[in-house]
Amino acid sequence: IFTLVTAIFLHSFIDFDLSYPVFNLLWWVLLANSQETIVFKSIKVGPKKVWPAIIALSLLFFTNVSLWLGSAYGTEGIRYMQAKNIPKAIKSFETSTILDPVNPTYLTNLAQLYFIEESTQEKGLKIIDKSIKYNPTNFEWYIIKTKMMAETGNYREAYENALKAIQLAPWVEVAYYDTAKEFVDRVKEHPELSNYAMEILNMAREKTESIDPKYLPWWHGDLPYSDRIKGLEEKLSSL
Repeated sequence: IFTLVTAIFLHSFIDFDLSYPVFNLLWWVLLANSQETIVFKSIKVGPKKVWPAIIALSLLFFTNVSLWLGSAYGTEGIRYMQAKNIPKAIKSFETSTILDPVNPTYLTNLAQLYFIEESTQEKGLKIIDKSIKYNPTNFEWYIIKTKMMAETGNYREAYENALKAIQLAPWVEVAYYDTAKEFVDRVKEHPELSNYAMEILNMAREKTESIDPKYLPWWHGDLPYSDRIKGLEEKLSSL
């Protein structure tokens, strides 16, 4: 309990992956449920009884080292991305996802880098699906998959992922803007996509109109129907 409370308290001030303290807590629970609940008691009754505690502590140590190295390589990959050194960024993220296979941020970055090259797009799709599996309530993964599906011409699936993103974040403007933009930008070559774009833009308008006006003065951030959304509407009507 102390571990959980401390982790959540620190997370209120510093953004870090909560899976790290969870792994620590998990191994202490395993240790507590081993043949001897207290390491010192195990030592007193003989060396054979010490092995469960030694194994649990060893696994705890190696797991933390692996997660720490995974985070280090992931941070390195982000720096390479910012420097537009794509080959080195991919290599760093590949190493990071081996050492820390449940970190969706590094998985998503790797997926987007894979998607740059047509030969590795299938890898990118598999990774983004893996990220969604680990965290199915994160609307950003669905926005990314909307972009991937649109780029490969799977427009119906792109629209379905756009709806999932909006369903998870109905009050977040970017969920409407980023998904609608994928269709608006392609309407000139594919006029049938205007229906998908218009439906998303209308959802943004309807969601904003459903807000009680008395709450608007306290609204932080962009409304779903923002100036950017209006700009997409104007662009769509001019095509």
